[in-house]
Formats: sequence, structure tokens, C-alpha cells
Amino acid sequence: MHFFAVAVLVLALVSATGALASLGGSISQSLDVAAHFTPLWALGAIVATGAGLALGASGRESAALGLAGIVICAWLIAPDLIALGRRRVPAQPGRTIRLIQLNLWRLNVDADGTIAWLASEDAEVVVVQEVTEWAAGIPAALAQHYPHQVEIRTGTQILSRLPILEHGAYRARSTRTHSTGAWARLDHPSGPVVVVGFQATWPIPPGLQQRDSADLSALLDRFDRRSLIVCGDFNSTPWSAALRRQDRLFAIERRSRALMTWPVRPYTQLRLSSPLPFLALDHIYAGPDWKTVDVRLGPRLGSDHLPVIAVLTR
Repeated sequence: MHFFAVAVLVLALVSATGALASLGGSISQSLDVAAHFTPLWALGAIVATGAGLALGASGRESAALGLAGIVICAWLIAPDLIALGRRRVPAQPGRTIRLIQLNLWRLNVDADGTIAWLASEDAEVVVVQEVTEWAAGIPAALAQHYPHQVEIRTGTQILSRLPILEHGAYRARSTRTHSTGAWARLDHPSGPVVVVGFQATWPIPPGLQQRDSADLSALLDRFDRRSLIVCGDFNSTPWSAALRRQDRLFAIERRSRALMTWPVRPYTQLRLSSPLPFLALDHIYAGPDWKTVDVRLGPRLGSDHLPVIAVLTR
């Protein structure tokens, strides 16, 4: 019993410390790295609180620390959970767009299955990242279903059933292989719409991701934000100060809320795996002309990310 009490106390300390560090993300980019794992701190704090209460007097400190962690994590996560309850509207014929955001993953383990699913969804627009190595041939294989594709090759591609009026590629100042994007002005029946796709760098080392957001925001200034759609693998979660700052910079509403997209495949050189995705890294933004009909996750495919499907209408 003594060993169990010590283990619970350690879990409570780790969870509360992680939660407190996450709260400090608004003043420190280094501390903000911890904020991405807020759901894990919350889970640990809940377990520690319950176990501490079950231990009685010997678990009092653990329960108190766990409760503090729960309160902090709830403060960070609540805005996205509240936003999930916002009113959705019915789709309007001829004024609706169905868009899929998916990091294909350069080590995609089921390219054929990924191609088959994307073809069956018959979306107007598909935005994909990491179009390299094992995933490099996926856009070309979808040409029959999405005949209009951004021609400038970067790690990010836009595939469309709508004609592309103009397009371009984009790279932020980050020196990593990430931070690549593409944009396209599409001929939608309700009027032209600009779609921007992007993959940001990782939150480590601190600072580069924040610079990516600022760079991309400057690109968005070229377009009419009222009908703009921006999506991508931003490698940043909603509970981080980095993404909250990005939300303010983009000045358009993030429609994806609390959608955990990574990891769904073994990751890192140690081939670690997780039973459930625990990081919400993929996001879709849309300007005020667009109303949300539906935003949801797609199935597990060959990527280590889940797809995000958005249906918007205007």
C-alpha cells in the first residue's frame, strides 16, 4: 500500500507540474511545449485525484495536487469544448464546399487504401501534406477524381474538383523541411474561394513555430479573409498559447475543435504506439462568409494522422 501511495503521489506531482507549465505557455515559448500535452496531464490528474481519495488520509496530498491539475487543464481545454456546441446550419445547394485536410505521412503504410478513401469521399477540395517518399504518388493517382491540382510541387498539395483560377506555392522562414504551403483560387459555383494549405514546423525548438504563424498570416493578407479557407497540419494544439496566438493572427474562425488527429500509427524510431490519438494537430479555419455544416474526423488510413472533414456553406 505504501508503494501505491508513493506512485499516486508521483503521478499527481507530474500531472500538476505539467498542467502548471502548460499554463505558463503565455509567458514562455519553452513552457508552451508542455501545453500540447494538456489532455495527458488532465488524464493523469483525474487518475491521481481518484486514487488519492480512495487512499483516504494518506492520499490527501495526491488528491489536492490532482484536483489542482484538473482545474488548470479544464481552464485550457474548456474554450474548445464550449465551441463544439455552437450552432450548425444546413447545407445550401450550390453554396456548399466539402473539404478534407490530411497529412499523408511520408511513410504512408497504405497508399492504395488512402487513395480509395479519398476518391470515394468525392470532396470538392483535398489538402494534403508530406507528399514525399511513400506518399509521393497519391495526388497523381487521384487525378481522375480530382483533376485540378496545384502544379508547383511542395510538401503541401491542393487537389480539387473545382477549376483552379490561379495558384502558388509558399515556404515560411523556418529552416526545417516542414513549413511549406500552397494556395489556390478556386472557381466555386457561389463565387471564387481561396484555399490555403500549410504544414508548420514542430514546437521544438521553441520560437520557430510562432514565426511560421506570423509568416503565414502575412501571406493571408493578400486575400479577402471573408471567404478564405485555411487548413493544414499546424503541429500545434488548441490548448497551447502558440495556437491561440495564431487564431488571433489569422483573424478568421477555427472550425475544427478538440479533434485529436495524431498519432494513429507507431511513431518515432522506437516505433512507439498509442491506443488513441492524443494531439489535436490538424486544423481548418474559414472566414465569416462560411457557415459550419459539419466538421468531423475521418477514418484511420495509411497515415499517422487522421483526416479532418469540413462541410461549409455560404
